Amino acid sequence: MTIARIPFIRKFRLKLYQIGEDVVITSKEIRNRPLSFHLKAVSTTIGAWVTRFLTVNFIILALVEMDFEFMSQFLLYARSQTMYVITQFSPTPGGSGVMELLFSGFFSDYISKGIGSIGALLWRLITYYPYLIIGVIIIPNWIRRVIKQRSH
Repeated sequence: MTIARIPFIRKFRLKLYQIGEDVVITSKEIRNRPLSFHLKAVSTTIGAWVTRFLTVNFIILALVEMDFEFMSQFLLYARSQTMYVITQFSPTPGGSGVMELLFSGFFSDYISKGIGSIGALLWRLITYYPYLIIGVIIIPNWIRRVIKQRSH
């Protein structure tokens, strides 16, 4: 592995080789899976992401009276995807603060500022904060398990 030759990465060389071996073994294992396995994985992933982006549409539909026509819903969907892309460049974790500010501006054609604040709060309660709460529960247990395994 070429990357393992870089001086400050050299100390991780053995770990990198192990990861490389694991990737090769896993890819061989996955390669032998039936087509249905891959189709299920792809469709589940697409479904999860589409649902994540459609959450904005559902929240706006719940808060204000608007047309349910395809193009207006598609525009809402496109705006929510654009908002996610913009927040990838945010210096805060999860675009915290940035997303809430962008929400009212991005969807001002559909909702007022006051409703936008409520919408942003609902949206983050559904799509962001559960991950933080789950992380607070899972990560300490995972760290304890890793430390226990390493000590044995």
